[in-house]
Amino acid sequence: MTGSGTVVSGSRDTTLRVWNVSPSSDPYVLEGHKAAVRCVVAQGSRIVSAGYDNLVKFWRLGSSECEYTSDASAEKIYSLALLKGGDVAVSGSLDGSIHLYDIVSLSVLGKIGYDAVTATQHRGLITNIKEGKDDTFVASDNKGNIQVYDIKNSPCERKRSFIAHPDSSVSSLIVFNSGHIFTSGSDGKVRLWDLTTNAEEKMTPVAEMGEPARMVWRVVSVGARVIIALFRGNGIIIEFWDLDIPGHHPEEVKTRKYASVTLVDAVSGPW
Repeated sequence: MTGSGTVVSGSRDTTLRVWNVSPSSDPYVLEGHKAAVRCVVAQGSRIVSAGYDNLVKFWRLGSSECEYTSDASAEKIYSLALLKGGDVAVSGSLDGSIHLYDIVSLSVLGKIGYDAVTATQHRGLITNIKEGKDDTFVASDNKGNIQVYDIKNSPCERKRSFIAHPDSSVSSLIVFNSGHIFTSGSDGKVRLWDLTTNAEEKMTPVAEMGEPARMVWRVVSVGARVIIALFRGNGIIIEFWDLDIPGHHPEEVKTRKYASVTLVDAVSGPW
């Protein structure tokens, strides 16, 4: 959603479609990608797309013409986010590199890559990128790592790094205004972390929600409500949780599961 009653979708057929929800109308098509469109973000009149052709494309709502194309990434792009009110875009690639783009000047601001000598930055596919507090963003990868970057200066400064899900892929990442983040992983765990602690301290989760699952696919939040899609036992399950973070102390964090729905029982389902 762009915030103006418009939905933008990306597809394996290499196109984007822009849909007006109210009033409803047929979509118009954005063409230009050469492979599947993996991710789309939009804010205001700006649309940014990226995909398996290694390209990031910038569009303007209401026009089918691409304003700018960046080929800075050497690998497929798996994640995309807008920062600073939509003025900066960030992409994450298969090789662990992160690129930043100035949407106003339509240019590449810089690259964050893996340093094999110091073992800093990401070593795997960037699975999620989310805007954080105070000019920061948070990125996750398929090696279980979380990195927090400060974008006030150029080049970006890495403020914090920790392993959230050892030997697993981070499937979801949610950043809250309180400075807490939610992560889920292919290890079947959902964890809550407090990024307001001293950066030198070892990170430990302040809460772990629910029983471990075989796989957690996605976690989304609506206000203080958290929805988790997971695979536990032989079923595909959707869990609904309430989250209460009154302060910044682990003993104050409260979680409560108030509903659980089994969508598919694998024993009798279409497997």
